[in-house]
Amino acid sequence: MRAVEDIKYRPEEILAERGHHVLTSVGFQVRRDTTNPGVFPYKGTVTTFGYELYGALGGDYNFHKFRLNWDGYQTIYQDLLDRRTVVRLSGFAGYINGRSTFLERFYEGGIGSVRGFRFRGVSPRSGLGDDPIGGDFAFTGTAELNFPIYQETLRGVVFMDAGDVESDLRLGTIRTSVGAGIRLVLPFLGQTPIAIDFAVPLNANRQDDRQLISFSLGFSQ
Repeated sequence: MRAVEDIKYRPEEILAERGHHVLTSVGFQVRRDTTNPGVFPYKGTVTTFGYELYGALGGDYNFHKFRLNWDGYQTIYQDLLDRRTVVRLSGFAGYINGRSTFLERFYEGGIGSVRGFRFRGVSPRSGLGDDPIGGDFAFTGTAELNFPIYQETLRGVVFMDAGDVESDLRLGTIRTSVGAGIRLVLPFLGQTPIAIDFAVPLNANRQDDRQLISFSLGFSQ
């Protein structure tokens, strides 16, 4: 009985996709990387463009998905131990053209996106329960300072993030946040870093899901 009651609060965008559906896609990605060799980038840029055509091999959905990422790194200080303090600027834009599914739409929040918000906590919402249903347009931007604390094992970051997700190609509430965090490399994990960030939203939508701490294993930036 409880499950039946919960269904009435779900949005039509989710209820319409109950059952079995076939989703196929083909795509390509173009990447240009001018950063230094090694795990920790301290100079250069990375530009990535991706495109996917959903429904190319049949299925229940037909839409186009575009993604563009850019990351730039610049060393602003190098100490006597050759440890670098690095500024990173990043940008992302994504767009979907056609009838998409909420499973493939864009969401934001957490490390690699707009910190200070829960994973997928920034999204257009629908239904009596204000469920996130994703958007067809999204962008994020980040300015981050990465600096050494102890050898190359422990580094700190301070940052500012901004971004938005909308149901179509337009700007709405641009979420912003500021925060700080650490990057920890443990010998028994090889070169896989642990990232822990603390962030506070400066601007948010009342429906957004906020989160003070973000954690990731393997996120090096």
